[in-house]
Amino acid sequence: MQAARTRKSATSTESEQHVSRQTAVVIAAIIGLLAGLGTLAGVVLALRDENPDSPAATEAATDIGDTGTGEVVITEPPQQEALETIEVGGFPNAVDVGAGGVWVVRDGRRLIRIDPATREIAARIGAGDELGSERPCGVSAGAGAVWVTTLSGNVARINPTTNRVSTLIEAEETACIAAGNAGVWATRPDAGEVVRIDPSTNEIAAEIPLEGFPQGIAIGFGSVWVAFSDPPDGANGGVARIDPRSNEIVRTILVPNLPEYVATGARGVWVTSNNGTISEVDPGTNQLVETIRITDGGRTVVAVGGGSVWAAEITGPGEEASVVRIDPQTGEVVGEPIAVGRNPLGLAFGAGALWVANYDDGTITRAQPAAG
Repeated sequence: MQAARTRKSATSTESEQHVSRQTAVVIAAIIGLLAGLGTLAGVVLALRDENPDSPAATEAATDIGDTGTGEVVITEPPQQEALETIEVGGFPNAVDVGAGGVWVVRDGRRLIRIDPATREIAARIGAGDELGSERPCGVSAGAGAVWVTTLSGNVARINPTTNRVSTLIEAEETACIAAGNAGVWATRPDAGEVVRIDPSTNEIAAEIPLEGFPQGIAIGFGSVWVAFSDPPDGANGGVARIDPRSNEIVRTILVPNLPEYVATGARGVWVTSNNGTISEVDPGTNQLVETIRITDGGRTVVAVGGGSVWAAEITGPGEEASVVRIDPQTGEVVGEPIAVGRNPLGLAFGAGALWVANYDDGTITRAQPAAG
């Protein structure tokens, strides 16, 4: 029995020594691999230091970062907006998104419906009156329909199910329009007032006078916001805040340099001026909090959506143009300008993209923002 136990112990020792040799071989292989990787990393770093513009240096600089705490972070190169051009012909000057479509006013005579999924023209809508106004704010989808101001100043109600004009409302001299849960509102610049249309009766329910020349109008933060300039040749103006429950102006915020168009969202009210700037009004305090320069001067248009504010200069005939993206948190222009068509007039955000009406090109630019 003792001999048997001795042989078993000897066998066990040999087995353990065999395992130890295997372990040593594995450890040596791992150490060699790590050393090789270190050498490779040193070569990459040497190449980068010797030639900062080499592909290896660029990849290392853009794809791998160090937080300073020893943590390696993989980052992606900045992406650009996906652009698409849609031919609509004529001279498009206003656009809005809602009620299952992208709605474009063209030539002041026709309303074009684009399918936002296929980007194809789904309908061309006309009326006895000429649809559209001379401003990039003459169409709005909301309150169960699509609403378009006309060259004669009336308001056409479009049924988005049939793509036909269901009613032509005699409103006189309307220019810009906004529709939503708070009703349908339109500005009358020459009369210096805003009219409210009741969508249940298709009749004017209220007329609200302003001491100025009202144009752009938007709904948001439980109110109706109207951009107006001093009449007739004043250099300033402001934004009137209307309570839809009382149909009264509850606050006027002064904005310099002839404010013209307005958009709401991203925790602010954004107003264009005729000196190439966009002003932000805080709806919580009714205060002008920031002014952002878009161009060296001139008229601009504005839209809000996708967590950003979008603005473009209204350029002269035939001039190339672009749209800039504003971070509403910082009030700064971010990224590169987005090239669009010539003389962009209308901006709208919806269906996951920005839509730009290019007046001189007869096109709509669809810009799908890159993932942030």
